[in-house]
Amino acid sequence: MNIRNGRISSREIFDITFDKNIDEYTYKELSDIFGTKDEIIVLFPLYDGAISRDNIVKSIMKCIELQRDFVMSGSPSDCRQMVLNDVKDETGLDVTMISRSTKNVRIYAPRKTFTLDARGGDLKLPSLFDEGISLKDFGAGQEEPTLFDCYSGDNSQKVARIEVLDIINDMIINENHKKPLTDDEISEELQRKGYSISRRTVAKYRETFLGHKNSGKRRES
Repeated sequence: MNIRNGRISSREIFDITFDKNIDEYTYKELSDIFGTKDEIIVLFPLYDGAISRDNIVKSIMKCIELQRDFVMSGSPSDCRQMVLNDVKDETGLDVTMISRSTKNVRIYAPRKTFTLDARGGDLKLPSLFDEGISLKDFGAGQEEPTLFDCYSGDNSQKVARIEVLDIINDMIINENHKKPLTDDEISEELQRKGYSISRRTVAKYRETFLGHKNSGKRRES
């Protein structure tokens, strides 16, 4: 698949049967296999005919088109909130069909490899689907965004979750390791940056999505 002058061409989509774990492929390996250079390569499994190849391609193409800036730069700050209903609105395809069409897909771009997991990804293998996180604070007794948002398209006052994850990760990596940041301090710094994220959400993201220990366990003697 190629992006030329801001437009995506479907003539160069490649589909192969996976003879090894899909995540074992590198962008360079695939570029050499297909004789491409600086192009986006998409790997997706062949289905048994329940979904037409045209609809699979259509779903994948629209996802890449909607996240063009993110795909090209690989920077979390360029990710926009995108849920299944956004693709449905653009393609006219059923949400269930889009979900099945984008399962086990890998998108190899020069700067990053992406998945199309509707539940979202992480910093190592980000998904083009991102239900986002509300800019308002979620305090005690309030519910955070759930997987329902991935299907509902409720995108009012939200930013991409991976953008917030990247900021939290950067803060922890560059902290004073003898006096690591607490979740409260990270939350306060995020608020100064314009992200009203509670301590509880910071703790969840730090542990669940980033794999960082709490400040006490990160402290170096």
